[in-house]
Amino acid sequence: MTLSDPNRVLLAQSKVVAVVPEPGGAHPAPVQGHWRRDHAFMRAYGERSRTRAGFLEWLQEWVLGVEDRAAYLRRLGGREALAVRRHRLSAPADYGDE
Repeated sequence: MTLSDPNRVLLAQSKVVAVVPEPGGAHPAPVQGHWRRDHAFMRAYGERSRTRAGFLEWLQEWVLGVEDRAAYLRRLGGREALAVRRHRLSAPADYGDE
């Protein structure tokens, strides 16, 4: 693994329970090469969750009060709003032979 791209982490099969292919599913976290980190969303969460009341309002708005995944994405402006706008390739990594 190269320090220029710490997102390339290998996990042992015994540590992975399931993989769900859901575009944008890591929001607000990034997925290297596909989805950007949503800094504004993280800042808003941080500000609102400083109090119990603020956190409960946020929870209702973004978790409990959202009908489904499609409704969540619509609130964000669609998957296009999360997509990487410009690809910046990382250094190649050599994981060796299996």
